[in-house]
Amino acid sequence: MEPMDERAVAAYYRQVGATLAAHLQGREIRLGGWSTDLPDTDPDYRWSADEVDTAVSRGVRWFSWHPATGSAVEVGAGSLEAAERSGPACVSVGVGDGANVATAATAALALIEDLRAAGGDGIPATDGQGGLLVYRTGGTDGRDAPSELRGLVQRLSERAPEIATLDVGSADGRAWLAVPEPGSVVPAPYSLVDSVEGTGAVVPLTLDEVAAVTAGMPLDPYPQDAVERLNTQGDYAAALLR
Repeated sequence: MEPMDERAVAAYYRQVGATLAAHLQGREIRLGGWSTDLPDTDPDYRWSADEVDTAVSRGVRWFSWHPATGSAVEVGAGSLEAAERSGPACVSVGVGDGANVATAATAALALIEDLRAAGGDGIPATDGQGGLLVYRTGGTDGRDAPSELRGLVQRLSERAPEIATLDVGSADGRAWLAVPEPGSVVPAPYSLVDSVEGTGAVVPLTLDEVAAVTAGMPLDPYPQDAVERLNTQGDYAAALLR
């Protein structure tokens, strides 16, 4: 991947802005970039494609949700209202040294199977940095989502220690799983992500695509791939819209 300059970033967001705006509607959003002076948005802020374009023109390069509020947070912040304003809970599936994205894909599929067994579901996506995200849908209400996911990833790491661990320090050859805590941020679908390797995008995937990655198919989507997929196949993360 190559870093995208301001002109390329603006062109990308003009093409995905309407879909991205739908994923930002009514949520608490963290904005980031090189030169932005925009504050985080209130949950009643009503995003439009034009607002995305305006934010990008002022230096915003990425849009992230606050993750769903956990039940361990104080009562006021842990209310259902707060959980509904925040983004869906998710699991970050990173790639340890000596592993590759096929290992992360194997762990992501196992996690989605566990989510379904628990009455929920999961939507996989690239994280823009060589790993994957699994956004949780369905299941229990938002107040319990992070604690539910922590239990699922703990059990997965115990059941399949050869592919997954919760300890990034011992992730050699394995995927490492992390559940973002309340107050941290989760990149929204179609947001760009800057890393030392360049600019990637959060691109929702199908389960068939993730399964193909476990069998050795490469997975290195460019931001323009997200645009083409939206135009030809629609939004694979539509289940996250409210």
